[in-house]
Formats: sequence, structure tokens, C-alpha cells
Amino acid sequence: MDEDASYLITGGFGAIGRECAKMLARKGAKNIILIGRNVPSDLGEFEKTDINIIPVALDISNLEAFEHWYHDQAPKPIKG
Repeated sequence: MDEDASYLITGGFGAIGRECAKMLARKGAKNIILIGRNVPSDLGEFEKTDINIIPVALDISNLEAFEHWYHDQAPKPIKG
């Protein structure tokens, strides 16, 4: 894992997405983007870690919205 890169998980706020984020963190990822339609109020399992969780409220099926976010707001580089 590249500590300077970001890794993106769609459906990131559900149970599977959170487990994927934990797995990436165990493998060395430091910047993890979680994308979902609604950002939950509690991402507490990541608060006491050195992992930078970037929550993004976005409907990934809306290509125009995703492209806008990717080009204008997404942290670069995204490697996974």
C-alpha cells in the first residue's frame, strides 16, 4: 500500500464497506475514501486510529456527480 495514496470504497458506510476499510488499514492504507448515499453520524471505529477516513455522500450510479467529485474534490492519487 502507498501511504500517500487514497483508496476508494463504494458502499463504504455499510458493514461490508467498513470491513473492507479495516482490511485496507491493516495492509497499510492511510487515506480511505468511503462513498455512499448517506454519510452516517458515527464512524467511531476509525476515530482512534491514524487512518484518514474521507466520508463522501454521493450516489455512485450518477456518473455526472461522480465525475464532478472526482475532478474537483477527490484527493489524488487514488490507487484503488
